[in-house]
Amino acid sequence: EGCTAFKVGDEIYGTVPPYVGSFCEVLKAPIDQVALKPPSLSFSEAAALPLVGITSVQALTVDNELSTGQHLLLIGASGGVGHIALQVARHQGARVTAICSSRNKEWVEKMGADSIIDYTRGETSMVQDLTEITQKHGGFDLCFDCVSSREGKDRQFRYEEIIRKECPPGVLTGKYMTIGGGPADWLKAGLKRTIGLNLFSSSSELFWVRFPNSQGVLQRLATMVDQGGIKPRVSSEVPLTDEGIREAFEGLHSRRVIGKIVVKVDASENLQE
Repeated sequence: EGCTAFKVGDEIYGTVPPYVGSFCEVLKAPIDQVALKPPSLSFSEAAALPLVGITSVQALTVDNELSTGQHLLLIGASGGVGHIALQVARHQGARVTAICSSRNKEWVEKMGADSIIDYTRGETSMVQDLTEITQKHGGFDLCFDCVSSREGKDRQFRYEEIIRKECPPGVLTGKYMTIGGGPADWLKAGLKRTIGLNLFSSSSELFWVRFPNSQGVLQRLATMVDQGGIKPRVSSEVPLTDEGIREAFEGLHSRRVIGKIVVKVDASENLQE
């Protein structure tokens, strides 16, 4: 009611406000958080894009102005955020060095990574690869770490420590940005997100996605899709059941998901407005 931006029957995609659940058949979303679905995407692909797409555009291009000629180090390039961040960065004209496992190397190459580092070869090999790549192509203007968090299975990789303490000076010339961290980091990220108060240093930051007024970003993503610049990958689909949701979270916690898991609503059900 009162909406002039869309009409009944329009195919849309988007997000709901923070702290509002979306595991349901019917929901109400703010107009400024939805946009017309890219026609070339299936509904499952479109559902996989908003969270990771908005995160990637805001983190890389809005907050850090990644542009042509700059060098991005992307950790976790085959994951949900990582595989879209890689495509957004390439669409911006940046050079991308991606860190992933050998089993995902071919796919990450196809998405446009200029250099790939296989983390399964160990820390010594990683330091050597990072050193050689930056000696040839220049230091990283930005590092976007889509892996590290407070969980033990993520902390064991200690990417930031390796880059800052074991690599030669000049490997990272810009900011180290994560999407996971401890309580203090989330508090600072929340302050920046809600009132614009930035308590992070210029060298390190935890990024927290901003959903309100994100329609413009969704429209920008749709344009990238239509131009062939980005394509979300659906790793698997699960039903909207207790078992399906449990399966989805078990997959996420395994840290082995390639792309995104999508929860699929049964379209045959008669839904009441």
